[in-house]
This record gives sequence, C-alpha cells and structure tokens, in this order.
Amino acid sequence: RSLELDPKIALAHFRYAWVDLSPRGRHEEAIAEMKRAMELDPLSLIQGANFAAVYMYARQYDNAVEQATKTYDLDHSFFAAQNWLAHAYNAKGMYKEAIAIAEKSLGSDFEMFPQLGYAYAKLGQRQQSEDVIKQWLAKDKYISNYWVAIVYTALGDKDKAFEQLEKAYKAHDWFMERVKTDPFLDPLRDDPRMNDLLKRVGL
Repeated sequence: RSLELDPKIALAHFRYAWVDLSPRGRHEEAIAEMKRAMELDPLSLIQGANFAAVYMYARQYDNAVEQATKTYDLDHSFFAAQNWLAHAYNAKGMYKEAIAIAEKSLGSDFEMFPQLGYAYAKLGQRQQSEDVIKQWLAKDKYISNYWVAIVYTALGDKDKAFEQLEKAYKAHDWFMERVKTDPFLDPLRDDPRMNDLLKRVGL
C-alpha cells in the first residue's frame, strides 16, 4: 500500500524486500526491490548492509560479500555493515576473514559471537566454538537463541540446535522468520523437526 501511494520512498522498497519477500523465499523479487531502494537512496548504510543479507539468503554469496564490502567501506564503524560482512564471509566459506571482522567487535555493545562461533566450528576448532557459546550465554542480556542454534548446527549437534530453535520460537525471536530460507540451517532440513517448526512458525 505504501508503494502504491508513493513508489519513490526507498524505505518502503527496502522493508518490503527485507521483512516480507526475503523470508518467504521470493528472492528475485526481494533483490529487485532492494536494487530499487538503492537507486533511490544509494548511501543508506542500513539499507546497503541488509541488501547484503538479502543476497545471502538468496544464496548469492559473491554478491553478498561484494555488497557488504561496499557498505563496510563507507563506514567501518557501522555495526550492521560489520555484522553482515562477517555473515557473508561465513556463508561463502571465508571463515578466517569472518573471524577477523568479528574479533574487532569483542568488548563492544554488539559483540559478534554468532560469526565467531560459526567460523571456529567450520574450521574444526570445536573447543573454541563451544567456548564462544559459553561466553555468549553467560552475558547478562538477551541472547538470540536462534543464532546459538546456528552455531550448534555448524558443530553438527542437531539436538542442541533444535533445543535452541525451540527456545527462539517460544521467545518470538525476530529471526525465526528466516528459518525457511537461512542457508546456515540447511543441515537441519532433512530432519522432521524442521518441518514441524516451519508449520508452527507459519512458513
């Protein structure tokens, strides 16, 4: 409705792509909407960072890294740019690069524990990955169980991954809308518990 009223508002194209189209797996439409948003507002940092995420969920990892890098280069201190660049690196298998970005966040308000734990797991450094989870869960603040589940998925521990996804479901974790399209959860897709979860989420 917003786009019908004024198709020149970048934010409407951005949010339509990011919050609606991408989670439902309508990737080409989401990318088209993001491209239009960037044409209208090419210097929006949050928009550019999340465009990288839209590419990532579409499994276009080269494009995800390229877009995230562009945004990161505009402002190295912008958390969303750091966040999605590290995730894009992990999705593409560039684990050392993901760690290098994520380690810079340690001690800040937005520590990138998911990226660190995932990368360590994929590099076969199980103890380091589990240590990250312990340190993360010990924090005296809200923890996204969804992202803890992703680290356990990388570790090959499906039971703990589903345990964390169930906690995320009960907490109405915002990222649960990504459960259908998230490439980090692909190792869980042949498990009947995933189909049950998708039905309950409404996907």
